[in-house]
Amino acid sequence: MSSNDADTMHDAQIDAEPLGDLGKALLIYHREGLDVVPLVEGHPIVVGRSDPSHVRPKSRRLSRQHARFVLLDGTVTVEDLGSTNGTYLNGERISRPAMVGVDDEVTLGSVMISVHELGNLQRRLHGLESHERWMAALTDEVNRARTFRRSVAVVLIRSLSRRGHLNRWVPRIRELARDVDRVGLFGPDAVEVLLPEVELDAARRLAEEVIKGRAENEPPLVCGVVMYPDDASSASELCSAASAAVAGASLAQPIKFLAHTNVWHSSDPDQGPIIRDPAMITVYETIDRVAYSNIPILIEGETGTGKEVVARAIHDRSDRRDRPMRCINCGAIPSQLIESVLFGHEKGAFTGADRRTKGVFEESEGGTVLLDEIGELAASAQVALLRVLETKRLTRVGSHTEIDVDVRVLAATHRDIEAMTKDGSFRLDLFYRLNTLTLTVPPLRRRVDEIRPLVRQFVKLANGANGRSILGISPEAIATLEAYPWPGNVRELRNAIDRAVVIAVGDVITVDDLPERLRRFDPLSDAIDDWKESPEPTDMVTRAVPVDPSGLDLKRQVRAYEIELIRSALLSAENNQTDAADLLQMPRRTLVYKIRAYGIRDTPPGVKPLTDMGGLSFKDRIERLELRILQEALNRTAGDRATASRLLGIQKRTLDTKIGRFGIG
Repeated sequence: MSSNDADTMHDAQIDAEPLGDLGKALLIYHREGLDVVPLVEGHPIVVGRSDPSHVRPKSRRLSRQHARFVLLDGTVTVEDLGSTNGTYLNGERISRPAMVGVDDEVTLGSVMISVHELGNLQRRLHGLESHERWMAALTDEVNRARTFRRSVAVVLIRSLSRRGHLNRWVPRIRELARDVDRVGLFGPDAVEVLLPEVELDAARRLAEEVIKGRAENEPPLVCGVVMYPDDASSASELCSAASAAVAGASLAQPIKFLAHTNVWHSSDPDQGPIIRDPAMITVYETIDRVAYSNIPILIEGETGTGKEVVARAIHDRSDRRDRPMRCINCGAIPSQLIESVLFGHEKGAFTGADRRTKGVFEESEGGTVLLDEIGELAASAQVALLRVLETKRLTRVGSHTEIDVDVRVLAATHRDIEAMTKDGSFRLDLFYRLNTLTLTVPPLRRRVDEIRPLVRQFVKLANGANGRSILGISPEAIATLEAYPWPGNVRELRNAIDRAVVIAVGDVITVDDLPERLRRFDPLSDAIDDWKESPEPTDMVTRAVPVDPSGLDLKRQVRAYEIELIRSALLSAENNQTDAADLLQMPRRTLVYKIRAYGIRDTPPGVKPLTDMGGLSFKDRIERLELRILQEALNRTAGDRATASRLLGIQKRTLDTKIGRFGIG
């Protein structure tokens, strides 16, 4: 077999035409998906990182030529080619050629390889997508479901045997799924199924059929089933919820659902919050001062920042801590049922109301109610909620009797409620009632110091949930996590770590175990792509101003520019830190600190050497960049400092200080 022939077979996708009933094949699992590579008698197949290897999965842990597979007289052998990280057969490192059976597993770095009878292997794995592609489809489907008020189900199916090869049970999923359903590769022993526009019963039936159809030679399977919008309101949330559900499944109870109720407790109530960032320290200092009061609090922040965790902290530090805390997602409940869920109903109040039922407020007597996604609250419910806040009394649907109620009301939102009052979609008087105090939870990209402790916490939780024993994470992987902007915030980080723990080959998470979108992200090029050109002075600071569609994000853009300057100076100084510090006109200890803080370990392609600072020091350049970003923010907001500070992602008092220092208005 020629190298080109092998490359062609490797590059073929799982949904290509079937290869027929011919001999044996290698099933190669790597971070981008699965490859089927037929074995031809007497023709070796070399797997490695680059030429002249025949098969080249994307993995930094592979050597250039890592291992050789040969089929002779119907027997497959594997030989290590002097690789750095070794070749492992069923977990044991080999030092000489070894025979590979159908039930064996070969590990090369982060790549897993097994031998199978070719048969209709490609047909059996038809339509199996990479995790990244599947996540993109889920994100699109959730957005569509949100627009048209539809439901979406996610079923995560996992083998209880690490060597429970997918081709034995994935075909049954494809047979049960509809043409519009999507099946993705979550890990070497798990797949994820996206079911658009189905109810819980349909998702349950698919899970039951998958379990019931298991053959004797197949590994035991467990399933986790979650629904949008009942169990989660975003793609990342759905994935995390599915992981949590399947982690609770067992042989005795192979299918696990979440509570599947619109009323839920905050996740991980026993976990203490991670507090490192100064803005988060300020938030929790405020919580300590107001926890014992009864005033309503509005918690603002992007999706996934941990608004529920903040709400839980308020409840736990109050004198209501021994009473119930109930959390409700206002966007997950049909508008015609929201008042019944909140305030209860009488028997016969509407079709299906066969008994008197208490609402969330009555069930939380003496405790706390968190109204999550308050911006989605229906107009009629806004009126009823305002009355409860003002009178401390409620009326069940279908009743005229008022009931005294003692609850502390918290509200959370990722939307601009004040702007909604101006277009009439949210009541101004209700906004004033809820907005007695506002707490703003900063996004994770502004809380970089919290990423490491969060990762440690999530690894520990994922180990327990998945029966793994991951010991930690590599410095390169941490640097990648700290450079990524995290649009999905803490929830997205947890989802990434959950999957990394599942797919990690060794006992340490590496860069190869992280999602592709993180591995591809370049903080420098990403920031430069968002900068707009200016016709004014031509030095590299004043030539361009960072502009982000969702905000200017001062910290992120200054961080990206500092990384650019340091990398350019190191390139010019041939990685001599003393010379680089001199070029940047900064103390060497400061440079060393920033190199460590930013995880700068190499210089990516495209970085240009810094030959001349133009008479400006490192500090001068950063200040000039800050000045132009502040001016841009003030121009956009017509000088409104409160709005400009939100656009920049900083506190208003910080903006006031900088304006005074720079002498701008």
